[in-house]
Amino acid sequence: MKIENVLEVIVGSLMVIIIAILIMPKEEVSNDPIIIEDTFNDFPLAAWKDYNKKGEIVKIRYRVTKENTFIIVVNDLGKVVHKQPFHRDPKPNGTPRDFTYHWMLYDTEDYGDYIPPGDYEIRVCNLYQRNVQFKLGITI
Repeated sequence: MKIENVLEVIVGSLMVIIIAILIMPKEEVSNDPIIIEDTFNDFPLAAWKDYNKKGEIVKIRYRVTKENTFIIVVNDLGKVVHKQPFHRDPKPNGTPRDFTYHWMLYDTEDYGDYIPPGDYEIRVCNLYQRNVQFKLGITI
């Protein structure tokens, strides 16, 4: 074999490798925190910032142990800035269930107005807003 043929084979192989690397699907990166089940069982409320197609959101994972459970978010002045528009219940046999709720921080027609940066408190309530089961502070 001539040296030119060997070089053509090497260059062609490198081009195929580079093109294959460029068109390989990228691994999706998730902002979801790693929630250790033992810690979550001790305090079943966790929240973290994330993004969806329209903007910033806060994902709230919580456990429902009583009927008519819902989430409210209170600002640093004690004003309710968001209320989950539906209630959750445990399983019919009374077994607790875990849910992840998406609190949209951008203006939406159904879920509320734009939420500015600041300190907030997430509360898991049952039946009424004053029946607070868990509280968690979050800075946005």
